[in-house]
Amino acid sequence: MPGIAGNDGTAKASSTGPEQAITHQIGKLQITKLLADARLQQGEKFNLRAFHDFVWKNGNVPIALQRWEYLGLSDEVETLRVK
Repeated sequence: MPGIAGNDGTAKASSTGPEQAITHQIGKLQITKLLADARLQQGEKFNLRAFHDFVWKNGNVPIALQRWEYLGLSDEVETLRVK
């Protein structure tokens, strides 16, 4: 049914499982923040292909841990520690 759901069925998928859309959006925001932080930290040395390859290679690793490894920033990992 073109117009409402389009040909890809995104409206139907979101209506049957909104948690998937929310999870996708949260992941997108986390990766966008990691990208922005990498660009700021690395400046002229930043390489988008290297960033992409790193995220792609470590896709199953939580973004907080990727951030720690890629940027050396443990701020998001520290919030996960049990006190």
